[in-house]
Amino acid sequence: MICIGEKLPLLIIVKGTPGGDIERFEIPTYPAGPVYAVQEKAYMDQRFWSMYLREVLKPAIDCPTVVLADNLKSHVSKRSYKIMKKELHPLPANTTSVLQPLDVGVMGPFKQMCLSEWIKETKVVTAQEKRMAMICERSRFGMQ
Repeated sequence: MICIGEKLPLLIIVKGTPGGDIERFEIPTYPAGPVYAVQEKAYMDQRFWSMYLREVLKPAIDCPTVVLADNLKSHVSKRSYKIMKKELHPLPANTTSVLQPLDVGVMGPFKQMCLSEWIKETKVVTAQEKRMAMICERSRFGMQ
């Protein structure tokens, strides 16, 4: 979210092989809005963080802006600083749990439980249907 109250698109990283069937055939059928990426372990890495900075965040800001990011290695890399061309101040190491108390410890498990319950209620059979169900639900509730 940016300071004027606009929500930025979600970045949804799907587990799969880059350039494989999921990326070529499934992602084009996903709902519009979020930015989709495919990675073997569905991890946020430097490639996806750089893509998000360039393609989503940078075009959304047109004045001096403070970007808050946690201390994930890709968030505080020299490459990230260069992309932003301004100062990127990460949260100090080990402060996420204090500054964002509902971040990983509460919201992560809560989101996963909600998602699991929703998928149980939604009739999905194939792996593709399950991924689509998760994409739709995360987009609907703004989960990352």
